This record gives sequence, C-alpha cells and structure tokens, in this order.
Amino acid sequence: MAITLDNSTSAMRTALGYGTSSTKDVGTSAGNILQLDGSGNLPAMSAENITTMPSGFRADNSPYFSGTVSQNTSVTSASTWGYESSSINFTKEYDPDNYYNLSNGRFTPQVAGYYFITASLHGDCGGGNFQYSNLWIYKNTNLLHVTEQHEMSVNANEHSSTATAIVQLNGSTDYLRVVGQVSDSSGNPILYGGVSSQYVARNNSINIFRLAV
Repeated sequence: MAITLDNSTSAMRTALGYGTSSTKDVGTSAGNILQLDGSGNLPAMSAENITTMPSGFRADNSPYFSGTVSQNTSVTSASTWGYESSSINFTKEYDPDNYYNLSNGRFTPQVAGYYFITASLHGDCGGGNFQYSNLWIYKNTNLLHVTEQHEMSVNANEHSSTATAIVQLNGSTDYLRVVGQVSDSSGNPILYGGVSSQYVARNNSINIFRLAV
C-alpha cells in the first residue's frame, strides 16, 4: 500500500486516519489528553476538575459538624432536653458550611448522601442518685436510635450514654437532631461543659459527617 505524503498536516492526518487528538499533549492541564497509568488508573487530579459528576458531589467527608456543651448546665429531673433547646449552652467546633441551626438544633446538610452521626450524654447527679437517662437520634420527626441507661442503686451518681446511626439524607429538607433525658433523686442533674471540664464536656457532644461513598 502506498502512502502519499502531503505538505498539509491536516491532510496527512486524514490520510493516516488520525483525528485532531493526534495534536494533543498527554497530561492533566487544560486541553491535554488523560492517559491511564500502568495499573489502569487515572492520573492524580482534583475532583473539582471533573465536570460530569452530579450536582453537589464532593470527594471528601463534608459536610460535617461537631459541637459540645459549652458550660455546666442544670437540667430539670425527668424533663427532656436536646441540643435544639435554648436552655443548653452549646458551642460549634466545626461547621464550615453552617448547616447546624443553633436555635432549633437541626443539622440540615445541602449535600445528599449517607451520614454517620454519633452523640453522647454524660449526666452528673451530684449528691443525688442517678435513676435513668435516654438519648435519642431523630431524622426529621422519625426516631432512628435510642440508648437507655437505668440505675436505681445508691451512690450511682454519674452515667454516660452514646448513640450512633447511619442515615440517608436528601440534601435539601432532611435534618438530624439529638434529644436526651436525665433523671435523678435530687431533681437537678448537671451536664458538665466548658474549659474547666473539657474531659467530661467531650461526653456531651455531637459529631456528624457524610460518608464518601
């Protein structure tokens, strides 16, 4: 088979059956052609440069949120309280997207996906005897998980509870919230928090993050 050479590079590409891709460089810069490595993987590049991903896609675990009780807080025995309650002094530690509402205690992320949530409660009953505590995780108005502690013995004056869940959120209207309940014989249990009680304050906390799946 004879190949006729031509002075025109475009005519030569046509004669050889090459397209315009033959004029492109290999790399990860604008206008380059991506080349798989020896293992068949794409070269390292930022996910922000991939334009065919669905709206709201993130390659990390954001959005995320973390917070603790900011100072010692008394709670009325046998009454319910939640991180949404204005009577609980609460501090945001991490909330880069500002999806946590301090006024109602709702975490409403605007990125759809599966989320991991863990919450903990530590009630100190001082001179009274701890009776029971409950810790609930809600998706909207639906109960997802509950942890209960019951102790009626003498000198049992402190208890910690932890609740966890994995839940799918729609990225628009779905929200998560945590509610707790503490009861003791004195009628005035305390949730410790603040700088002077950092260790105990970590036991009154909430952490939420999106699973990168």
